[in-house]
Amino acid sequence: MPVSSAVTGGCVIRPAPALDADISPFCSIQGGGSPGGGGASVWRFRSAGLTDVGCVRLKNEDAFSLRPDRGLYVVADGMGGHRGGEVASRMAVDGVEDFTQILPSMTSEERLEALAGAFRLCCSQVFERGVSDLDLRHMGTTLLALHLDETAGRYSIAHVGDSRAYRIREKRMEQLTEDHSLRNEAKNMGAPEAQWSLVPKSIITRSIGTFETVRVDTLSGELQPEDVFLLCTDGLTDALRNDAILGVILAHQDLQEACRELIRRANEGGGPDNITAVLVRAMRPA
Repeated sequence: MPVSSAVTGGCVIRPAPALDADISPFCSIQGGGSPGGGGASVWRFRSAGLTDVGCVRLKNEDAFSLRPDRGLYVVADGMGGHRGGEVASRMAVDGVEDFTQILPSMTSEERLEALAGAFRLCCSQVFERGVSDLDLRHMGTTLLALHLDETAGRYSIAHVGDSRAYRIREKRMEQLTEDHSLRNEAKNMGAPEAQWSLVPKSIITRSIGTFETVRVDTLSGELQPEDVFLLCTDGLTDALRNDAILGVILAHQDLQEACRELIRRANEGGGPDNITAVLVRAMRPA
């Protein structure tokens, strides 16, 4: 299926292609059940995502995936010369999908371990591809995955790198993941702000594919009605302050429009990097 595009602020927004005939490239719905009938009540989720090359980069090395049929939402930010970054990010996103098909049937603890295992397998595959292809040497990518359990009402997250997951709850936005970056590590070690603020944001300390294996961070928690999750690459968070991001999300009930507005505003700020935003809203049946 061809990828559609839209122009905003002099830059082109390129949404991900539809994954099948029933899933929109922009927005999807996960969940079912009949709260008033014989079926068990389940959580329902709406999701949307957009990615954009930005206003400076010549190509888009970000990738994302919406798989509501599996409760899985993934974002990756590739890096590497020539075409390495875009290959690494696409391999990682596709790999997580391939390795996590049985997530809905698992317990919360099993799901976290399965996500971490999928990340490690992706890391090995991306590393081996880089070793075997000179054009892809030293490629790597961040990787961030969110799984939502529509029956248990829980979320599970795995991540490597500096792509971020946020949760908006009761009009407050909380960063759930911690950047695997040299700047953040210096900050956590207690270095004065005058020192850690000088460390370039772009130096990440963990990635998929740079080495053969990687340590994966995981976390999980209980859902609350109207929770909204934002998965994004640093092209968004470097361009917009948290209060600006929160303001856009609160102002738009339509998640597709919220993603479009986030990217538009990031591009208005110069769009120095690729920008990807995925939003997922949790809804509890009455």
